[in-house]
Amino acid sequence: MTRRTMLGTLLFVACSGTQVKNPPSGPEPAVQLSAQAVLSTPKGLQAIPEGAVLHSGDLVAFHVQTSRELMFFVVQESTAHKLAMQIPNGKLSAVLVKAKQETRVPPQGTWLHPESEPGEQALYLVASRVPVEESVVLRLIEKREATREREPPPVIIDKQRGGDAATELVPPQVKTLGPDGFAIIPFRYYSE
Repeated sequence: MTRRTMLGTLLFVACSGTQVKNPPSGPEPAVQLSAQAVLSTPKGLQAIPEGAVLHSGDLVAFHVQTSRELMFFVVQESTAHKLAMQIPNGKLSAVLVKAKQETRVPPQGTWLHPESEPGEQALYLVASRVPVEESVVLRLIEKREATREREPPPVIIDKQRGGDAATELVPPQVKTLGPDGFAIIPFRYYSE
Protein backbone atom coordinates (compact mmCIF):
# COMPACT_ATOMS: atom_id res chain seq x y z
CA MET A 1 0.00 0.00 0.00
CA THR A 2 1.44 3.34 -0.97
CA ARG A 3 1.69 6.24 1.35
CA ARG A 4 -0.95 8.17 -0.60
CA THR A 5 -3.42 5.25 -0.48
CA MET A 6 -2.85 4.78 3.25
CA LEU A 7 -3.39 8.48 3.94
CA GLY A 8 -6.59 8.46 1.85
CA THR A 9 -7.86 5.38 3.73
CA LEU A 10 -7.17 7.00 7.10
CA LEU A 11 -9.00 10.17 6.07
CA PHE A 12 -11.96 8.13 4.79
CA VAL A 13 -12.19 6.14 8.05
CA ALA A 14 -11.85 9.27 10.20
CA CYS A 15 -14.56 11.11 8.29
CA SER A 16 -16.99 8.19 8.10
CA GLY A 17 -17.63 8.08 11.88
CA THR A 18 -20.57 9.66 13.66
CA GLN A 19 -20.99 13.24 12.59
CA VAL A 20 -21.56 15.74 15.40
CA LYS A 21 -24.37 18.10 14.49
CA ASN A 22 -24.66 21.52 15.96
CA PRO A 23 -27.64 21.90 18.31
CA PRO A 24 -30.46 24.06 16.95
CA SER A 25 -29.80 27.70 17.60
CA GLY A 26 -32.28 30.13 19.05
CA PRO A 27 -34.23 30.41 22.26
CA GLU A 28 -35.93 27.46 23.91
CA PRO A 29 -39.70 27.48 23.24
CA ALA A 30 -41.82 29.03 25.99
CA VAL A 31 -43.20 26.56 28.52
CA GLN A 32 -46.99 26.85 28.69
CA LEU A 33 -49.13 25.59 31.54
CA SER A 34 -52.84 25.66 32.26
CA ALA A 35 -54.74 24.99 35.45
CA GLN A 36 -58.41 24.60 36.29
CA ALA A 37 -59.66 24.70 39.89
CA VAL A 38 -62.38 22.12 40.58
CA LEU A 39 -64.73 21.57 43.49
CA SER A 40 -66.10 18.21 44.61
CA THR A 41 -69.92 18.37 44.67
CA PRO A 42 -72.63 15.72 45.07
CA LYS A 43 -73.07 15.89 41.27
CA GLY A 44 -69.37 15.38 40.56
CA LEU A 45 -66.50 17.77 39.85
CA GLN A 46 -67.40 21.36 39.07
CA ALA A 47 -65.01 23.93 37.57
CA ILE A 48 -64.82 26.97 39.82
CA PRO A 49 -63.74 30.46 38.78
CA GLU A 50 -61.50 32.80 40.68
CA GLY A 51 -63.70 34.78 43.06
CA ALA A 52 -66.01 31.88 43.87
CA VAL A 53 -67.52 31.52 47.33
CA LEU A 54 -66.26 28.41 49.14
CA HIS A 55 -67.66 26.97 52.35
CA SER A 56 -66.16 25.16 55.31
CA GLY A 57 -65.54 21.54 54.35
CA ASP A 58 -65.28 22.15 50.58
CA LEU A 59 -62.85 19.92 48.72
CA VAL A 60 -60.75 21.57 45.99
CA ALA A 61 -58.17 20.30 43.47
CA PHE A 62 -56.50 21.57 40.29
CA HIS A 63 -56.36 19.89 36.89
CA VAL A 64 -53.00 20.87 35.38
CA GLN A 65 -51.38 20.42 31.98
CA THR A 66 -47.96 21.64 30.78
CA SER A 67 -45.85 21.60 27.63
CA ARG A 68 -42.79 20.43 29.65
CA GLU A 69 -42.27 18.32 32.77
CA LEU A 70 -42.64 20.56 35.86
CA MET A 71 -42.87 20.31 39.65
CA PHE A 72 -45.98 21.78 41.31
CA PHE A 73 -46.46 23.18 44.80
CA VAL A 74 -49.58 24.65 46.45
CA VAL A 75 -49.56 27.50 48.98
CA GLN A 76 -52.54 28.77 51.01
CA GLU A 77 -52.89 32.48 51.83
CA SER A 78 -55.19 33.24 54.77
CA THR A 79 -57.38 36.32 55.26
CA ALA A 80 -54.54 37.69 57.43
CA HIS A 81 -52.17 37.25 54.41
CA LYS A 82 -50.19 34.47 56.14
CA LEU A 83 -48.73 31.87 53.77
CA ALA A 84 -48.73 28.13 54.50
CA MET A 85 -47.54 25.22 52.35
CA GLN A 86 -50.33 22.81 51.38
CA ILE A 87 -48.21 20.71 48.99
CA PRO A 88 -45.73 19.45 49.98
CA ASN A 89 -46.81 18.68 53.51
CA GLY A 90 -46.23 15.81 55.94
CA LYS A 91 -48.28 13.43 53.76
CA LEU A 92 -47.83 14.70 50.20
CA SER A 93 -44.76 15.52 48.13
CA ALA A 94 -44.54 18.16 45.41
CA VAL A 95 -46.39 16.86 42.35
CA LEU A 96 -44.45 16.04 39.17
CA VAL A 97 -46.55 16.80 36.09
CA LYS A 98 -45.31 15.22 32.87
CA ALA A 99 -45.46 17.11 29.58
CA LYS A 100 -48.80 17.04 27.74
CA GLN A 101 -50.54 14.89 30.37
CA GLU A 102 -53.44 16.29 32.39
CA THR A 103 -52.62 15.69 36.04
CA ARG A 104 -54.58 16.29 39.22
CA VAL A 105 -52.96 18.34 41.99
CA PRO A 106 -53.14 16.98 44.66
CA PRO A 107 -53.14 13.38 43.39
CA GLN A 108 -56.37 11.36 43.10
CA GLY A 109 -57.86 10.46 46.48
CA THR A 110 -56.59 13.59 48.25
CA TRP A 111 -57.98 17.12 48.36
CA LEU A 112 -57.06 20.64 49.32
CA HIS A 113 -59.10 21.92 52.27
CA PRO A 114 -59.28 25.72 51.99
CA GLU A 115 -59.25 27.76 55.20
CA SER A 116 -62.71 28.18 56.71
CA GLU A 117 -62.10 31.65 58.19
CA PRO A 118 -64.52 34.11 56.49
CA GLY A 119 -63.01 36.56 54.00
CA GLU A 120 -60.81 36.73 50.90
CA GLN A 121 -58.19 34.02 50.66
CA ALA A 122 -56.05 32.44 47.95
CA LEU A 123 -54.48 29.19 46.82
CA TYR A 124 -51.32 29.59 44.73
CA LEU A 125 -50.32 26.87 42.32
CA VAL A 126 -46.55 27.25 41.80
CA ALA A 127 -44.72 25.55 38.92
CA SER A 128 -40.95 25.04 38.87
CA ARG A 129 -38.54 23.48 36.39
CA VAL A 130 -36.64 21.83 39.23
CA PRO A 131 -37.42 20.66 42.78
CA VAL A 132 -36.91 23.49 45.28
CA GLU A 133 -37.24 23.89 49.02
CA GLU A 134 -40.48 25.15 50.55
CA SER A 135 -38.80 28.35 51.76
CA VAL A 136 -37.92 29.25 48.14
CA VAL A 137 -41.56 28.84 47.06
CA LEU A 138 -42.85 30.95 49.97
CA ARG A 139 -40.30 33.74 49.31
CA LEU A 140 -41.20 33.71 45.63
CA ILE A 141 -44.89 34.33 46.40
CA GLU A 142 -44.10 36.98 49.02
CA LYS A 143 -41.83 38.80 46.58
CA ARG A 144 -44.24 38.73 43.64
CA GLU A 145 -47.33 39.56 45.71
CA ALA A 146 -45.64 42.51 47.43
CA THR A 147 -44.64 44.13 44.14
CA ARG A 148 -48.05 44.40 42.50
CA GLU A 149 -51.41 45.93 43.28
CA ARG A 150 -53.89 43.40 44.59
CA GLU A 151 -57.28 43.63 42.99
CA PRO A 152 -59.95 41.59 44.71
CA PRO A 153 -61.43 38.82 42.59
CA PRO A 154 -64.95 39.34 41.26
CA VAL A 155 -67.60 37.94 43.57
CA ILE A 156 -69.42 34.96 42.07
CA ILE A 157 -72.76 34.51 43.81
CA ASP A 158 -73.29 30.88 44.82
CA LYS A 159 -76.98 30.38 43.94
CA GLN A 160 -77.02 26.63 43.40
CA ARG A 161 -74.22 24.39 44.60
CA GLY A 162 -73.11 21.98 41.89
CA GLY A 163 -74.86 23.38 38.85
CA ASP A 164 -74.60 27.15 38.48
CA ALA A 165 -74.32 27.97 34.77
CA ALA A 166 -71.94 30.82 35.64
CA THR A 167 -69.32 28.36 36.87
CA GLU A 168 -69.78 25.41 34.50
CA LEU A 169 -68.01 27.01 31.53
CA VAL A 170 -64.95 28.30 33.36
CA PRO A 171 -61.86 28.38 31.13
CA PRO A 172 -58.56 27.27 32.69
CA GLN A 173 -55.96 29.86 33.63
CA VAL A 174 -53.02 29.79 31.20
CA LYS A 175 -49.52 31.00 32.10
CA THR A 176 -46.02 30.93 30.64
CA LEU A 177 -43.05 29.86 32.74
CA GLY A 178 -40.92 32.93 33.52
CA PRO A 179 -37.21 33.28 32.73
CA ASP A 180 -36.52 32.42 36.38
CA GLY A 181 -38.04 28.95 35.81
CA PHE A 182 -41.21 29.60 37.87
CA ALA A 183 -44.85 30.39 37.26
CA ILE A 184 -47.52 31.26 39.83
CA ILE A 185 -51.22 30.73 39.17
CA PRO A 186 -53.32 32.47 41.82
CA PHE A 187 -56.80 31.25 42.70
CA ARG A 188 -58.48 33.85 44.92
CA TYR A 189 -61.77 33.01 46.56
CA TYR A 190 -64.10 34.09 49.34
CA SER A 191 -64.73 31.84 52.30
CA GLU A 192 -68.03 31.81 54.19
